[in-house]
Amino acid sequence: DQRRRRQGAVDVASAGLSGEGRELVYATVGHGPDVFWLQARIHGNELHSTEAVLQVLKYLASSSSAEAVRIREQLTVIVIPMYNPDGATANIRQSTTPFQLDLNRDWELFRQPESRAFYELWEETRPRLALDLHHMGQSPIVEGTNDLNTFQIGARSIDPSRMTAEQWLTNRQMALISTAAV
Repeated sequence: DQRRRRQGAVDVASAGLSGEGRELVYATVGHGPDVFWLQARIHGNELHSTEAVLQVLKYLASSSSAEAVRIREQLTVIVIPMYNPDGATANIRQSTTPFQLDLNRDWELFRQPESRAFYELWEETRPRLALDLHHMGQSPIVEGTNDLNTFQIGARSIDPSRMTAEQWLTNRQMALISTAAV
C-alpha cells in the first residue's frame, strides 16, 4: 500500500515499512519517459549521501534553469533519501534486525523488508539509469577546510575474473561515463 502526496513538482510516497516500522519514503520529480533511480543511505551511518540527494531533489523540483527543465522533461527521477532508516536512526551500517544485515548485500535473497519493498518499486518503475550514493571515509569534512568529505562515483569494484564479458564491459562503460561526468 503506497501512500502518495504531492508537494508542488514533487510526489512523495512510501514503498512500505522498514524492519522497525518506519516509512520507506521516496520522492518523484519529472515526467520523462526514462526513469532515473537515485538512492542514498543504504548504509545507515553514511549521512552525507542523504543530504546530497535532497539537494539534487530540491534543485530539480524548484529550479527554472534550462538544465533542470530538460531533466524534468526527459527523466522521471525517483529519489530515495534514506534506504535504511533503521540503521540511520541507530547510526550503524547495517539493518537493526537481529541479524544486522548489510542491505547493500541483500540484492539476491531479499531477506529484509527494505530490500523487498524497494525491489518491488524497482520492478514497477523499471529504471534505465541508477545511482547509489555512499559517504566514504570517517571524517565529515576535509581536514583544514569546511568542505564535506568526498563521494566516490564509479563502477562495481569486484575482480574482473568473477564477471561475464558483458558485465565487465558494462562496468567499464559505467566507469568511463562517471569519469566524463565529473
